[in-house]
Amino acid sequence: MTRLPRRLILTMPALLIVLTACGTTAPTEPNVPPSRPSESPVATPVDSDAPSATQDQGNVDPEYPELAVEVGDGYVISITDPAAKAWRWEVRGPGVLAEDRLEIVVEVGDITPGAEARIYKRGSLVDVFDMNGMVGDDTVAAGGCHPTLQVCFGSDGLTIDPQTGRASLVLERVEPVQFAVQGATAGWPGEPFILGPWRTTEPYSTY
Repeated sequence: MTRLPRRLILTMPALLIVLTACGTTAPTEPNVPPSRPSESPVATPVDSDAPSATQDQGNVDPEYPELAVEVGDGYVISITDPAAKAWRWEVRGPGVLAEDRLEIVVEVGDITPGAEARIYKRGSLVDVFDMNGMVGDDTVAAGGCHPTLQVCFGSDGLTIDPQTGRASLVLERVEPVQFAVQGATAGWPGEPFILGPWRTTEPYSTY
């Protein structure tokens, strides 16, 4: 089966589920005995100028970005991409709330990370939370709750590790709610602080 270009990992106590876009993992190959080599194998000439199949060509793993969700009292939602300079979480409601969403963006900076949360209702921007310079700083904090999605966020629940390309967001539930979250990352393909195209993960849904 062709491997899909994005992964989502859902972690729960004593359970690890890896989902692709079709919602299944690759089937296990049956135990097939290896074929017997021919009596007179023919050597294939090797082109010394051709790149090796195992040669490191850089970060070309088509699986990134990767979304991981840890479910507990709330949700710890992580996005991993070693080439990322910016990470985005987009949380949407179901059904009639599909145009209500929470969008949080974090980007590495020259001194401290920049971060911003935007709240949309019926497709319109209604509030913006500036969290620049607050990510990883225990002395200051900013955050809030989405009025219809019933999830809350804060700068103290945001962490990023530029070395591994992993960023995490903690979402707290005001009450049992249904929503879907999708991650995205962008790099600096041209020059620093100029973001390239966003690449999205598969979505994770609570419904």
